[in-house]
Amino acid sequence: MGRAGKGGIRGIASVLGALALAAGCGGTASDPATGSEGVAPYGLRGRIVTTAGAPVADASVTLTRLADGAVLTEMQSHPDGWFAFLVFDGRYRVDVAAPGYAITPAGEEATVDGWDVDMPIFVASPAP
Repeated sequence: MGRAGKGGIRGIASVLGALALAAGCGGTASDPATGSEGVAPYGLRGRIVTTAGAPVADASVTLTRLADGAVLTEMQSHPDGWFAFLVFDGRYRVDVAAPGYAITPAGEEATVDGWDVDMPIFVASPAP
């Protein structure tokens, strides 16, 4: 998992890209610290591809907040295999599933602490 660059054009483009993608995925959330609703400040994003590197569209992606086990949202990956969530600081788990595929890893945890977070690439192999 990586952090977006601090400042500069690349950092701005990273944040804007995450916001645009997450906004298209329903980018409002509830801040567990305050209970208020609003646009969360950080992007948590990833991509699902086949073993040959082709994007996997319409994979099921579930975001769970680890602090209380609450499933925050479920979505489908975009045609280019990308998914993104707008989140507040905290620990999250992203689980991925796609019909006809075994996904590695099937789930991955991430800590968001003042930065956008890129998940490791999820790789889809044909199911046996």
